[in-house]
Amino acid sequence: MPRYAQINMETGIVVSDSHLSGTVDRPELIPIPDDFELAGKRYAGGEWEDYIPEPVEEEPSEQDTINAEILLNQAMILSNQDAADEVLAAILLNQAGG
Repeated sequence: MPRYAQINMETGIVVSDSHLSGTVDRPELIPIPDDFELAGKRYAGGEWEDYIPEPVEEEPSEQDTINAEILLNQAMILSNQDAADEVLAAILLNQAGG
């Protein structure tokens, strides 16, 4: 069973590793030996080269943004409550003669 690496034709990055029942002639299917290690490789200019992908920074989802706003509002409410508690404690101490 021939082994093929299916690559993204634009980037050369491996999309899948397949053992097929026969030979195929497709530009996105690159024949490879059974012992070839595909990890950290991409296909460029007819040659395999080492490749370390750049980290992808994900955009926060709408739900992530909403959750962050809720947490920020809760923190602000707690902070305001602490300030109100301090004022009330000062008033009570002054009334008690402290």
